[in-house]
Amino acid sequence: MRRSLRRFVEGRLRDPADSEDLVQETYLRLHVYRRTRSVSDVKAFCFEVARNLIHDYRRRRQGDPVVEILPEDVACPQPRADEIMTHKQRVDSMVAAMCDMSSLRREIFIRQKLDGHSTQEIAEQMGLSRACVEKHVTRAIATLRDALHRKGFDTGNAG
Repeated sequence: MRRSLRRFVEGRLRDPADSEDLVQETYLRLHVYRRTRSVSDVKAFCFEVARNLIHDYRRRRQGDPVVEILPEDVACPQPRADEIMTHKQRVDSMVAAMCDMSSLRREIFIRQKLDGHSTQEIAEQMGLSRACVEKHVTRAIATLRDALHRKGFDTGNAG
């Protein structure tokens, strides 16, 4: 369908770059629409959206600009692309570091920091001393901080 949609748009615009942008916008609108509603005929929906986008494009080109003014105090609730990429890189670094940990240390860390178990609960469940559990958690945190530091991320004083 992408190829036929692209030909449809490009045949009306005669601009390959703008045509590709409108095709991408069509798919984006389909994705957003399908979050809350179902689409019985995806192809018809996409061609109708593309038709509307072409109309808007031509209107803007004819000197009738579509201007959307937002109040300055309205912030986008979504993170910026660079923030998403940085977060993904941090997570990937931490996952790699956790994979390098011994299975015992990783299990203790996950039970305490992710599952919320107390040091005492973990010690009793795993047949270890409290000091041993605390040592594994401390070393796991140090390993994660070191992994982030090696990748150039600021770890601050977070624990």
